[in-house]
Amino acid sequence: MKKEVYEETLRLIDSRISYLLRDIQIATSKPIVIRTPLQPPFMVDSSAIIRNLNAERLGGLTIDEVLAKIATAAGVSSLGEYEDPTTLTGNVKLKEGSNIIITRDDALNALIIASTGGLIVHDNTYHDPDYTPFGHHHVEADIDDLLHNAIKIKDKTVDDSAIGDNRILVYKSASQTLVYEDKPTGGGAAGWENVVCYPWAGTPVLSDDPFLSYTTEVTESAGVYTEVGWFDFDMPSGAIKSIFAHLVWAQKVTGAGTGQVKWQIASGSHASPGTWVDITDEVSTDLISYGDKSRSGIIHKITGITTTTPFTIRCLVKKGTATSAEAKIKSNTYLRVTYKVT
Repeated sequence: MKKEVYEETLRLIDSRISYLLRDIQIATSKPIVIRTPLQPPFMVDSSAIIRNLNAERLGGLTIDEVLAKIATAAGVSSLGEYEDPTTLTGNVKLKEGSNIIITRDDALNALIIASTGGLIVHDNTYHDPDYTPFGHHHVEADIDDLLHNAIKIKDKTVDDSAIGDNRILVYKSASQTLVYEDKPTGGGAAGWENVVCYPWAGTPVLSDDPFLSYTTEVTESAGVYTEVGWFDFDMPSGAIKSIFAHLVWAQKVTGAGTGQVKWQIASGSHASPGTWVDITDEVSTDLISYGDKSRSGIIHKITGITTTTPFTIRCLVKKGTATSAEAKIKSNTYLRVTYKVT
């Protein structure tokens, strides 16, 4: 028993006993005097007396009866998962799970638990993933993914009516909009453009490991340089910064003697060239069976070579002292050109 309850009970007992003694008529020649006050521990056998003595403070119940009622009638003391023997105690709170939202309703003193199902959150509201997009404004802090379909960039409207393959966004100051236009050939005037080209590998531009083959053999027997093959580098007009050439061919002769092969370059096109300039020496052979020959290196520093695009290149063969000379170009021949459109 708590000290406070004990002291209050003792005070009530003393008070009630004193009250009862005033009403009791006892025939005696001596007065009844309680010489020694009650001291703990003390025992009272009658439960009825206890109920009467504590009726004003404990509602006619013993301390044990009051505690028993508290234990059995105080409501829920803790929550736990169904069939989980572990009991949670203290201030148990509810936590939102996947697709579950919990809202307080202070007016009804209630918690509202709702399922969002397959909905997604957008602008602090839930909606179906297949919702129809609508225009709205986001500040930068709101954007945490790349799924937003912006119609403006830096507050400039994007006009995608002409969108298409290999087209780029271009700003138009007159309308203050961004529109799609064709990408300038060769990279435009934005800077230097690098082009690697394999003219005789089947298509103009290939990887650096083309299928190895040869062009058709060309025979020359008059002693005059004759074209084995040619190719026009018909990129837009511009300034050449550098040209690296890797030239590979096969040559042979018929009969005793020698034959020669050389390469040339000129500005313009094969149909309308500028001045042809030798970019290799005259390479001779006296072999009657084909053998590969090659020349590699930078050629843009050769005196008289073109410094502008477009340009054309060709391979020439002629007989020297042999009966004839034959040549054919190998497909791994390539040029690497750095230029800028002017």
